Amino acid sequence: MVIGTLAGMISVSGFEYLLPILKYKRIHDTCGINNLHGMPGIMSGIAGIIISSIDNRSGYLDHLTDQCLSGGISRSNSIQSAYQAAALGLTLGMGVVGGLITGVILRIPVFAQKDNDFVDGENWHLPENVHEIFPRNDLYAYTSKNHSPTYL
Repeated sequence: MVIGTLAGMISVSGFEYLLPILKYKRIHDTCGINNLHGMPGIMSGIAGIIISSIDNRSGYLDHLTDQCLSGGISRSNSIQSAYQAAALGLTLGMGVVGGLITGVILRIPVFAQKDNDFVDGENWHLPENVHEIFPRNDLYAYTSKNHSPTYL
């Protein structure tokens, strides 16, 4: 429960304090993925390394059978914590490299957004009477003048 509570606090703090810094540096974080998954994941990975390295208090050797330990080969606490650290490093490396590759691909002019993020109206070709064909069934609609919600 302590690790989950800390992860929630880190996530909320990231949204409050880190997101403005990222926006200032023009780093785009779609849907706050860094705050919601990245920072709590790193924190829990570090907690896993620490807990697996604690001798005889982690319950690591008492609760896992030899069948779960790499095909029956028993690992010591220090070896298991090294595996945990390697897994965290590999995960971070794959995330960074994958994000950089995706960023390079999205900078190709064919994928460039013209005006605003998340506005894709120019990519859809709909008939002018689309709202007659598919009537709206939501309770709120946005007016075209000032984008304030209007009750229907």
